[in-house]
Amino acid sequence: MAKYTIENGIYKKDGKPVFALGVSYYASYHERKVPVPPEADRFGELELDIRDMSDFGFNIVRCAALGDVYYNEKRRVVTDTPLLDAIAESCDKNGIGLMLRLQGYSMNLSGYKDTLMVNSGGEEMDASIWYDFVRDCLFHEGLTEDNDNATAALAEHFATFPSVVGWQTYNEPHYPTSGIFDYHPKTVTAYRKWLVERGYKTEAEALSFDPPRSRPERCEDPEEWIRWRTFSHDAMTNFLCHTSDVAKAASGLETMTCITSGPTHAWLAIRGEDFFRIAEGMDALGITQYYLVRKPEVYRAVMNLALAESAAAVMEKPMWIVEYDAKTATPSDLFARNTYVALGTGIKGLLYYQWRGDHVYPDSPEGNGFGIINCDRTRTVKYDTAQRIVGFINAHSDLLVGAKKHRHGVAILRSFSGCAFADARENTGLTKRCDLGRYRNSWLEREAAFFTEMAKRGIICDFVRAEDLEKNTLGVGLLFVPIRSYLSKDELSMIESFEASGGSVVFSNESGLDFISDVYMTRRHTRTKTMSFLDIDDVMMEFGIAPDVSFERPEPTLLIQLLDTDEGMAAVITNIENLPRQKIAPTLCIPEDITRVLLESFDGDGATELSVFDGKVTLPKITDGAIVRLIR
Repeated sequence: MAKYTIENGIYKKDGKPVFALGVSYYASYHERKVPVPPEADRFGELELDIRDMSDFGFNIVRCAALGDVYYNEKRRVVTDTPLLDAIAESCDKNGIGLMLRLQGYSMNLSGYKDTLMVNSGGEEMDASIWYDFVRDCLFHEGLTEDNDNATAALAEHFATFPSVVGWQTYNEPHYPTSGIFDYHPKTVTAYRKWLVERGYKTEAEALSFDPPRSRPERCEDPEEWIRWRTFSHDAMTNFLCHTSDVAKAASGLETMTCITSGPTHAWLAIRGEDFFRIAEGMDALGITQYYLVRKPEVYRAVMNLALAESAAAVMEKPMWIVEYDAKTATPSDLFARNTYVALGTGIKGLLYYQWRGDHVYPDSPEGNGFGIINCDRTRTVKYDTAQRIVGFINAHSDLLVGAKKHRHGVAILRSFSGCAFADARENTGLTKRCDLGRYRNSWLEREAAFFTEMAKRGIICDFVRAEDLEKNTLGVGLLFVPIRSYLSKDELSMIESFEASGGSVVFSNESGLDFISDVYMTRRHTRTKTMSFLDIDDVMMEFGIAPDVSFERPEPTLLIQLLDTDEGMAAVITNIENLPRQKIAPTLCIPEDITRVLLESFDGDGATELSVFDGKVTLPKITDGAIVRLIR
């Protein structure tokens, strides 16, 4: 039987890199989010499900390490996980790898009291909200010990199963959604210490200093709010990366987590989700993606993927979509389009959520909501399409696992300080869960506006932080800065150094124009110190930016993502029209050194060779999408 491993974030089969393609199964610690209830034949059904996953073509399954974990009388951790042991054995028997989520909602083995995070009003978090997966104070010494001990024990236990390939550290980890967190006394104590270590306060000043409980009024300095959110942001990342280190040290197996799309939502300053630092601290960057690949949301979907891919690439790590939307009701065309966009990002792993719908209880959070098959094991409407797509991906595994995003040298500055500054200015008075829909963040809005306009012109921008510019791993030549006045002094200094070394910078206009509709920018001329106004097309002309592959005429219903491959390039084209299954036959302008063009799609019968004339190739009508292989 094949042996699967993960090495440097890349999935391997008998030592050879392959594209990781899988599903989730028993992936939740919620008692009402399971495919088979405990009173039914779970062990018999799992044998059928694992076999069917393997026959379907999946090569990896993601589960939660369900069972009992506790201290015995000698305070040694005991793990009792019969269901997951059986799944691990079945995966081995059926030739499929297993990734395990090691932590549930809480790892409080000792039964400590008063451990829940506390909101700005002094109230404990609402533990009934099932999708808040990190609940306890991150600075409770006893809980940290329990977390480490349980994590290590589970990793040691499951590492003995040949099918187990690696770990997921927590699930969609972020601060609770029911307010602003965390004001637990132990967190406040840690914050005071942090203020002293950073030189913001003396020990005497910090001793009685309380972090801000609300955003400042517009007339107030936002600095204290930015510091508090920076501390909180870093605390979550440090906790997760530490936990991953514990699992890896105990087992030798690699780790990643599953970050939501919080970094591209307006409430990002209070969530604690950081693609860059998670990529730095783990072996790969894993994310969740539930944005729809239809206008206008498609551009935010692609932006979230591009932000994550950039963060991973800056750290020279691969990116996986560990949880991808696969609702039972998802139509075939949307499932296909979602997958095209995912592959066009340059990911190295794709795990749909999930194989089988959850059993339907009266109080199910998501009863039969997600799955390739329904909870009763009948096929969903997308089943046949999904099977064709899985076969296509497996047939092109070498191409996909070796591909990298094609970069045009254009990047958007991602600044947590800038995002927190915007949050302080624009969300004053918002403290409750019901306020989430009222959040806005002008830094993020300007990122999205620039990204969208460039994507429409065939350029999928990268994202970098100011601290990444010196090394410049992504080869950035032009940097877009959303709001210059929101940056820290250190960030401004790093940007000036980037300019001094030959880089170009444009800033969004801050003169009061509506950037979202006008998309005007300013360029500071280094020698004359004067400013000129530019729109998107001006920027492309001024700096000689042009897509390496483009449509002969604008095609607003089609999205292009470019990958560099061993044979040349691949243009992943996705139909993003809202009306289902509209067919478009575009003409592509391609580089002069391309000698062959092959078109393939999920619903095709193989590669179709297309004629190239004068640097152009006319494609057949595209329904959901296509992959155009450009061979040198």
